[in-house]
Amino acid sequence: MKRIILIIMLFLGVLSYSEEESSQKSKIEVTSQNEKISGENSDKNIGLVLSGGSAKGLAHVGVLKILDQEKVPIEYVTGTSMGSIIGALYTSGYTVDEIEQIVLETDWISLFNDQIPRDEKGAIRNYFEDKNSLVLPMEGLTPKLPNGAIGGKSASEKLSELFYGVEGRDDFTKFPQKFALVATDLETGEGVMISKGSLSAAVRSSMSIPAVFSPIRYNGRLLVDGGVVRNLPVQDVKVLGADYTIGVNVGDGFSKIEDKNLNLFSVTGGVATIAGRAEVERQKRMLDLYIAPDLSNIASTDFYKAKQLIELGEKAALANIDEIRKLSDPVKYAEIQKKREEFRKTWQNSYSFTKFEIVGNKKFDESYFKRFIPKNLTNLKTEDLKEMVNQIYQNGSFANIFYEVKGDTLVINVAEKPSNYLVTTGNINNEDLAAVSIGFQGNKLIGNSDIRYSINGIVNEEYGINGKAAVALGGNSKGLITTDLLIKKDIIRNQESGEGTYEFSNRIFRMGVGFGAEIKKNFVVGIGGGYQKSMVRDNVDSSKNVIVDFPYYNALGYYDSRDSAVFPTRGLYLRIDYLGASSNGADFNTINAKAEYNKQITKKITITPGLRYVTTNGSGIPETYYPKLGGYRSSDYSFEFRGIPSSKYRGKSLLIGDLKLQYNMTDFMFANLIFSNVNISQDSFSIGNEMKQSYSGGFGIKTPTGPIFLGVSTTRGEDITYFLNLGYDMYAE
Repeated sequence: MKRIILIIMLFLGVLSYSEEESSQKSKIEVTSQNEKISGENSDKNIGLVLSGGSAKGLAHVGVLKILDQEKVPIEYVTGTSMGSIIGALYTSGYTVDEIEQIVLETDWISLFNDQIPRDEKGAIRNYFEDKNSLVLPMEGLTPKLPNGAIGGKSASEKLSELFYGVEGRDDFTKFPQKFALVATDLETGEGVMISKGSLSAAVRSSMSIPAVFSPIRYNGRLLVDGGVVRNLPVQDVKVLGADYTIGVNVGDGFSKIEDKNLNLFSVTGGVATIAGRAEVERQKRMLDLYIAPDLSNIASTDFYKAKQLIELGEKAALANIDEIRKLSDPVKYAEIQKKREEFRKTWQNSYSFTKFEIVGNKKFDESYFKRFIPKNLTNLKTEDLKEMVNQIYQNGSFANIFYEVKGDTLVINVAEKPSNYLVTTGNINNEDLAAVSIGFQGNKLIGNSDIRYSINGIVNEEYGINGKAAVALGGNSKGLITTDLLIKKDIIRNQESGEGTYEFSNRIFRMGVGFGAEIKKNFVVGIGGGYQKSMVRDNVDSSKNVIVDFPYYNALGYYDSRDSAVFPTRGLYLRIDYLGASSNGADFNTINAKAEYNKQITKKITITPGLRYVTTNGSGIPETYYPKLGGYRSSDYSFEFRGIPSSKYRGKSLLIGDLKLQYNMTDFMFANLIFSNVNISQDSFSIGNEMKQSYSGGFGIKTPTGPIFLGVSTTRGEDITYFLNLGYDMYAE
């Protein structure tokens, strides 16, 4: 009898649809015979379980699309890792279409990069960080491994943005669909079910992949990815109240990993899968419906395959469509949707606070943060809080920063970086052979000023020790006091000038102090002075041996908005240096000016015109300050000109023009062609008519331990030069 009544009702519905199309949207749509028997399990309280799986977790969206399409009333949701992100989006009020749009438009890889773009850090921070290769934190004088490759600031920022509207709703079980997520307590090894607190912070804790993201302190616990102990949290959705459970598992399958895809994510994910297999099997036995998309050809890092992953999720759900349609309940579904819509209306676009609280700080007291926190704590929007977090993070002393809304209190959680670091740089080339720098870098807080320091050394045929210390004044390093100590020996053989061949060794002792200020982002001016002793031994004519010691003074100004100091793709670099001395047998001055403009003419091609003019004038000029030409680098008034041996030509004035064409193969692989022209003059403040032209090209790679560049160059009258450069040049500009 019930079946007959149902058929009659359906028939009347079809007639109504044909007669009144305009009212169709308010009626229950019937599209297939299978739906006529739907609702078989509609009296059940349905819970949805979303597993972790990094990029594979994007397949959850496809399953949600089918469940939503079939009007399955989901009342409870639990998730782990990527499953917690998708689950939180769904239960907080985003529609399935909006979630799909978010997934497709988000640059997921960027969430694994906490580096502030170079052109946004400011010139003073770049002064310290441009040439760091391998950096290890130190506990006292003992190097230690970092607790994660990534602090997680970018991920926290994105999550705060996505969940800003519900940041103040700290009980996830009061959402229209009850929600909880699972993380792992690193100190106890327990799985932790989280259903209260800051939604963004909770999700961030659940996705803290060990060795990739640093653990996060949340509600007194040190948490990492929930997938470590319970990647398919079925028991948790039952605790919420579900008596019928749908589990979507995207992290259970093993897939072949090609050598080229071996990385921290794939290895970590594979280990987690192995370690959690037994627990996943136990959780699966509690499920009523198990959905496992075929992701055997998908890697855990394939975020760029988001569209394909969604389609694979849909396919897996459609393979279980008969069971899914038995769960359809349009009436109950509509009720839940109405609750979701009403909840969405309660989203806040701003928050007001009466006070703030700093959590996790040890070195930095509250007064340090106060300067970055808005003075007026009312009506703060997501853009305001994002700007606040970025200003604090600019300092470079924090691994992660995120905020929480707790009633009328703005809670700012910080994870401080260690104070000291072991820093190494390396350089191998066909001129100097090998140079390795090992030193220390760090910062101390005195009042509101950061003391940053570094010391390094180089030893080879040309040897040297270069020690630098600096005090960065102000909370965000806008002022700078530097000290400089240089002990160095240069050897120049069989080189040429307007006076013929010259060959000498030059021993330098120099110490000085400088003062600088970043008066505008990336624009620095500075003055300084010091003492230098230069001992020149002429290997051709000993009568020309000379010892010159003198005090000197200098001034500089530069602007640097390049996105990279090694292989820039955009940005402007302008610099002028002035140095003078007028005592103890040295009466001279030098001017060194450079301009470089990097412009992307296409997404892959960057063109860079450059110009440099150097001149020196006076008497008793030390060899250190004679403009010299040749080699692949610029340092100590010896200027880059590929195709000519280092420092081969000398004059009193040099005008160097470059035109570089760079092909940006990827974000870290580059090829370039460079044409250079120089005018050499033996007179001060002159252009000169002795000209040299150089053609060079090569291939470069950015690596975590510094750049690698392989190239070839030629200049008429010179041998073809091949060169391999590994690492940063510690003495370069």
